[in-house]
Amino acid sequence: MSNKKKRLLMIGSYPIVKPIHGGQRRSYELLKNYLKLGFEVEFIGAYLESNYSKDKRGVNDIVISNKIYHDNLNFMNYLVGFEAREDIIIPKLIINLKKLSNKLNNTINNFDIIHFEQPFMFQAVNKKILENKTVIFGSHNIEEDLFDHLLAKKYVKKITTDLLKFGKFVIVCSENEKQYYLKLDKYKQIIEIPNAVSPKSVDQFGQTKIKNLLNKEKIKQYLLFVSSAHEPNFNSFMKIIGFKLGFLDDEQFIVVAGNLSYLMKIKLAESNDPRSIIIENKVKYFFELNDQELQALIDQSTGIILPIVYGSGSNLKTAEALYSGKNIVATSFAFRGYEPYMKFANVKIADNSDDFTNYMQQMFNQKNLPVAYDKNKLTWQHSFSQNNKKLRELINE
Repeated sequence: MSNKKKRLLMIGSYPIVKPIHGGQRRSYELLKNYLKLGFEVEFIGAYLESNYSKDKRGVNDIVISNKIYHDNLNFMNYLVGFEAREDIIIPKLIINLKKLSNKLNNTINNFDIIHFEQPFMFQAVNKKILENKTVIFGSHNIEEDLFDHLLAKKYVKKITTDLLKFGKFVIVCSENEKQYYLKLDKYKQIIEIPNAVSPKSVDQFGQTKIKNLLNKEKIKQYLLFVSSAHEPNFNSFMKIIGFKLGFLDDEQFIVVAGNLSYLMKIKLAESNDPRSIIIENKVKYFFELNDQELQALIDQSTGIILPIVYGSGSNLKTAEALYSGKNIVATSFAFRGYEPYMKFANVKIADNSDDFTNYMQQMFNQKNLPVAYDKNKLTWQHSFSQNNKKLRELINE
């Protein structure tokens, strides 16, 4: 019997060299777990060059130049039938660029197990190459729910269904996702691995840097909203909080961190709504942060808010908020997958704007309430330990 390690290739729509957003972090943790299980693992991301600087790119990644992307954009949109996002366009572009298509398919040929992070890159692969390989579908969301355009929803559902048929099993974040896939294929094997947290040590440099930035902005107290640049996150913020920030005094603010910062600035500028000045005055944006800086921003916050009312997947930020031990105001939707934690004293749940902003106001006058749950159960180590036996069995059977 050969003791040669099986080779596993993960394919996604981003790099994971320096993971920042939730998708990158989940992919990175999955890769580390596969290594612990004894597989030889590599990751390939395919993305637009302007999205990630050279120091954040993997050596085997497929990096599309902006010129090639924009020169072919109209034709790619014609092929899919609507004005599509990059994660839909780039796989179609790879198919039509022989050099990139060969690179991807030749790489896949050298691996035994192919794990697709999200369904998008499945479009770009020659399906014949996959016939004798174990294919894993790593789901992060119910992707069709993140699209507003009807044609886009149908297109993404078709990609998802195709990969679901081809995949040996699916790894999901939440019970909601699990039920979605079982409706599509009631016999499909599914492993639920909830999003979790990697505990970070206190970094004094990061703490000092954030403290200095807060002092510079004259921020004495702040409620923190860490989020990715998904439209549902912006729309949810506007629905639940929006312009209702009159309760904040001169040194109290909302701090938005992560890629949502970019989206909010663009959306509010495009809206031409005169009330946007309210948000401009009381919301501070902290754009790209490293792990130590983000941890410092969490540590120094008055509390954490999760004003999410729709979307899909399991919000990684919910696990991070719970692990922080801070007081939290959230919608019940933001706690999907974490329902047992809704009963604890440091968590306030509000599903309408008035209740949510009232709880926010109260947080500025409260000390952190005691945490009565086991924070270790929110770690990646725990999340994987509950599922690794089944994961190994499904790959090897």
